[in-house]
Amino acid sequence: MFVVVVYDVQSKTNPKILKLLRQYLFHVQNSVFEGSISEGILETLKEQLSYYSCDQNQFVLYDMLSEKAFHKVVLGAKMESTPFLS
Repeated sequence: MFVVVVYDVQSKTNPKILKLLRQYLFHVQNSVFEGSISEGILETLKEQLSYYSCDQNQFVLYDMLSEKAFHKVVLGAKMESTPFLS
């Protein structure tokens, strides 16, 4: 399953969110991660992100059956991808 995570969080929790998301997905833009993960890992990630959910933090997860299920266009400077840790 291909997943895109977009978030808006308080600056004090941002390093923790970055560290968490880098474990599972590729960092493609400041507050955007994407990658292919299993449904089980996605559920684990949702549980971990829910720990940081509050009135000040928001996470949006898009899950698709495949990376080929949508068309992606990147305009402007390309950010270096950071591979997830396994």
